Amino acid sequence: MDRKYIIIAFIYGILGIALGMWMAATANHRQLPTHTHMMLLGFTVPILYAAILKVWMKITEPTKGLWIQFALHQTGTLGLSIGLYLLYGGFAKREGLDPFLGVSSLAAFAGFVLLFLLFLKRKSPA
Repeated sequence: MDRKYIIIAFIYGILGIALGMWMAATANHRQLPTHTHMMLLGFTVPILYAAILKVWMKITEPTKGLWIQFALHQTGTLGLSIGLYLLYGGFAKREGLDPFLGVSSLAAFAGFVLLFLLFLKRKSPA
């Protein structure tokens, strides 16, 4: 599971850096919220999740709870990345995107809380 998070993190990192380079090259920084979410929620958080799973939880086989947590985080991050891109790119209006962004935010938040609960539940390996 830690490897899956690292692979996803690098994909978001590549996309986020490419978006940042595009913003710098065009001097158009309207996508800064999208870039920030991609780099933090898409790259940084999954790297931390991978470290938690590997170093502290020592997960060898993912549980159903971890798959749910992974799906929640990926759904939330992808939804926020797409929604923010559409919003700040002027492709869609806020009123139409608010429910989508809200659900995406809740999914990412639920994934965050779920990993915390799974961490608390897991007994420390001796």
